[in-house]
Amino acid sequence: MTSPKRSRAWLPALTLAAFLVAFSATHLPPGNVPTAVSLNDKLMHALTYLVLALLTRLSLRRPKPSATSSDTIVSVLIVMMYALFDEATQPIVGRTFELGDVAADACGAFVGVTVACLLLRGARL
Repeated sequence: MTSPKRSRAWLPALTLAAFLVAFSATHLPPGNVPTAVSLNDKLMHALTYLVLALLTRLSLRRPKPSATSSDTIVSVLIVMMYALFDEATQPIVGRTFELGDVAADACGAFVGVTVACLLLRGARL
């Protein structure tokens, strides 16, 4: 039988990959952004950061249940620091910093950590 620690060993690598994909997608020059997905820009931000926060929270899970609160706060801080970095570096490729994007990122991040906490309560990952 696989140990719980070993079964979640892939989570940090998956989380890092998700951050790299998000960074690559948001740093394409304005004319090179794919339009295959026709979702509202803010909805795309919220969904992206929901996934990033969910994966980050699950990756930080420690065996002790008392770590839940601190892991959740650290997860939100990591994801929101990344959101600010992401927006601040977009002008390098001709895109703009938008506070509305950061707000959408925050909404997605809070939903993501909430979903992660609910999953951790009901399942052994």
